[in-house]
Formats: sequence, structure tokens, C-alpha cells
Amino acid sequence: MNLIKKIGNKTIILYIGELDYKPKIKTDYVSITQPISKVNENMIFVDAITATKKIPPILKNCIFVSSPNALTELRLAIKSLFYEKFCEIVIFDDVTSMKHYNDLEELTSFLNSIIEIARESNKKLVLILKKDSNELINDLIMFSDIIIQP
Repeated sequence: MNLIKKIGNKTIILYIGELDYKPKIKTDYVSITQPISKVNENMIFVDAITATKKIPPILKNCIFVSSPNALTELRLAIKSLFYEKFCEIVIFDDVTSMKHYNDLEELTSFLNSIIEIARESNKKLVLILKKDSNELINDLIMFSDIIIQP
């Protein structure tokens, strides 16, 4: 079964407990069929932290956003991933931390807008939220296609 086809063009919320969330976990990608140069071409990052500390370097596979509260800039970066960089899936980790930089109403509006961008572009969006985001999850439930609660 092809997982990408099974997911379809959906917005998915992965709703995990605080104890299960490990943002500093190393992630490995084992490539048997392609060299790292090819794999690296297919990985694109959006970084909303580096520019708050220093001038970001110029990297081919990274879009730097000035800060986590620059929601318009972040929305445009995500739109660019779908329309200009042709990403099939965007994983947004960790949406819950965005509450530290933005008020709930603005954050909810921003998330709804990127969900709409994903739908319009016929692409997949995965939003990772920690379980302490009840008010945010309640607002997003009606806009998302799948909620996964491990």
C-alpha cells in the first residue's frame, strides 16, 4: 500500500502528549537508491529562529523567516514550498510553540490560511501539536481532514 496515496491530499493533525514529544530527537534518512546530493535536493526547510539570533547564511534548501511571529512571511514561505518548490508534503513542527509568539486568534487564522493553501495546491500538510493545545485543536478540528492521537 502506498502511504502517500492513502493520505491523499489531506491536512493532518498529529496530536501528541507532552511526554511523547521529543523535538531534539535525531532523524535519520537512509537512502539506498539515491546519493545524498539528490536526497538533499528534495529536502527544503523553513527556519523561523536563526534570523532572530544572527544573519542567516545563504542556503539553497532553506527559506529563512525573520521570526516565529512574522506570520505573513511564514505563510508566504509555506506557499512557496507548495507552488515554487513543488513540495508534495509539508510537516509543520511544532505548532504549539507558536502560541508563545502569537495570540491565539492570529495563530488560528494563520493556520487556517496555510490549510487553505495546502488544499488549493492539492498538497499534504501535517501539523504537529502537543496535547496542551486544547483551545487550538478545538479551532482546527473543523478545518482538518484527519486527527491522529497516538
